[in-house]
Amino acid sequence: MRERTMNLAVLTILATLWGALELTFGTALHALGVPFTGAVMTCLAVPFLVVGRLAVPRFGSSIGMGLVASFLKLLLMGGAAIGVVLGIMVETLLFDLALWTGPPRRERVALGGALTLAWSLVHPFFYLGLFVRWPFGQIYAWFLGMLERVLGLPSAWGLAAVSIAVAIYALIGAIAGWFSFSFAQLIGERSTVLQKLERLRNAETL
Repeated sequence: MRERTMNLAVLTILATLWGALELTFGTALHALGVPFTGAVMTCLAVPFLVVGRLAVPRFGSSIGMGLVASFLKLLLMGGAAIGVVLGIMVETLLFDLALWTGPPRRERVALGGALTLAWSLVHPFFYLGLFVRWPFGQIYAWFLGMLERVLGLPSAWGLAAVSIAVAIYALIGAIAGWFSFSFAQLIGERSTVLQKLERLRNAETL
């Protein structure tokens, strides 16, 4: 019971910090029209997710953090945050699926980072279709135009441009996950709270 309470407390604190970062830095980047805002915020979210999974090595811990961060976005931004909330929830689901069960390993964290960042690129397809009701052709044309403006990939390349962009995002996400694992290990070694949680977990398994 004590371990469960500490699990919830640690995940809630991490998710609140993540949500605060989204509400401040993320909102500022969107307001300034900074390119790659979604990718930047996803990269910054990965360390929070890795530390959370290190603290609570169970499937669903990342999704739980996503729920808290999404609640904060909806509470303070209302319907304007729907697109971001959709992105957060799918990102955390993909991250949990990549790590599946047990404590995080570096290669699985890299896979989780790759999946989450790749999703941050393609999720406008789903958001614009589900909530804005754009037809697929319009979304596809807009997406190719965005890739040309932001990444310099010619619209005439079509699906090849989309594939290259997804590969680039996945590679950046894998790198973010790879280094986030080292960051999470450092936090785990220096955090008395995480060390106490680990001792509680070990005691309950004896």
